[in-house]
Amino acid sequence: EFFPSPHEPTLEHLFKTWASLRHFFQLSQPIDEVRNYFGVQISFYFLFVQTMRRGLLVLMLVNVPLAILWRLTGSSLARIIAGIFTTVWWMVLVKSWRKTESHYANKWGSDFQLLHSNIKEVVNPHFKGEEIAAPYDENVKILAADPCNKKIGQIVSGVLSVLFMLLTFACVLLNRAWADWEVKQHVKTPIAAYVLAVQIFVFNNLWNLVVGPKLTHLEQHAFLAEWNEAMTWKAFLFGFFNQFNAFFWVAYMEPLFNPQQCEKEDCG
Repeated sequence: EFFPSPHEPTLEHLFKTWASLRHFFQLSQPIDEVRNYFGVQISFYFLFVQTMRRGLLVLMLVNVPLAILWRLTGSSLARIIAGIFTTVWWMVLVKSWRKTESHYANKWGSDFQLLHSNIKEVVNPHFKGEEIAAPYDENVKILAADPCNKKIGQIVSGVLSVLFMLLTFACVLLNRAWADWEVKQHVKTPIAAYVLAVQIFVFNNLWNLVVGPKLTHLEQHAFLAEWNEAMTWKAFLFGFFNQFNAFFWVAYMEPLFNPQQCEKEDCG
């Protein structure tokens, strides 16, 4: 093994302009200079940190005043606005990062693919389609699904995904009704909260092992990497919804629809 010796002038320049506590609160970095010295992979890490710092600053500037307003006034409106803003903020942050990542991947030349490489992508075993001429080169054959069937599959997948999420939310509402009944009946050992935990676990596994894969098959992804990416997004979005929709309901919506119950349980 061998390690190249560091280039002292470059390191000294980076210490002055970047790797110093003096720049701790700096929101921008000399990312191109970092890439030139440390390489692409390490630079993408610092680029991601830079994007997160900017995004979290925006989130803090909005949610901290709303939190103070809620504590001072006790108004649930501030919490509702904070919850909605956080959701929108996350969606915008993800899109912003993907755009930034694509820009620098193209700029640094790390987004190319070898069209005539001997290493081929693994075909999705559930794919139903045929080889057609590529739009960029008629001599290259690519796998493609029927456009009509693909579009129908995507629509059906989206609709069924929403319906399944609504089913999990309906079960949450039933669980909250059960919890209200336990409080009114002064049940000594309430179990609604334990049932909710089991419910979250069951729905999560049902989605990841059965429903999610079947819906992803309907979308007709030609290659296994595309299928895995689509399934990963489904697992993340449903997991987020399934894990937190009950808590969002208790924190933001139940004070509006059932204030008496919140006075007993302290929803805030």
